[in-house]
Amino acid sequence: MSGNARCRFGTEGHYTIIDGTVLDNEHMFCHLPVGSIPYPSGGKPEGVQVPFSIAFQDELFYPYTGGNWTFRLYQQPNIIMAEPSVVQAGKTTKVFVKADSSRPFFEPPTPAGQNYLDENWMRCKFGFLGTMPAVYINKTTIICVTPAVHDPKDIPLEGVSVDLTIAMNG
Repeated sequence: MSGNARCRFGTEGHYTIIDGTVLDNEHMFCHLPVGSIPYPSGGKPEGVQVPFSIAFQDELFYPYTGGNWTFRLYQQPNIIMAEPSVVQAGKTTKVFVKADSSRPFFEPPTPAGQNYLDENWMRCKFGFLGTMPAVYINKTTIICVTPAVHDPKDIPLEGVSVDLTIAMNG
């Protein structure tokens, strides 16, 4: 199997195709950039299901797989504050993240399957420092826990600024 693939999000005649990366015989990665698919007017805050398919076959990238696979497209919450905004390296800290009520967080659906407790669909990314699960409190508040930096010496004395981003679909 080739190391390349294509990922298609949407329905026949109305879709976006992006390059995918085959990681191994059981896993591949499709990164859909924000804004690649316009969010439908009237879409619920918790998202809409978008059909998803993949294709291989080197340069042809056809036919695409069939099936009932979907991807949840959602409107990105508008983060207005994270408190505290400065934390000490090497320690885990709860960070309360607030969203604007006009573009709120939403409680993620329970993942399907028996091992749903092993998954967390809402994640906080602290730049290059890592990604951690988030805890939903309400529509305007979630809690993120900072990742433990393996060695605080990796952080310069003056500190480092990182972007805090939230993924609502894992």
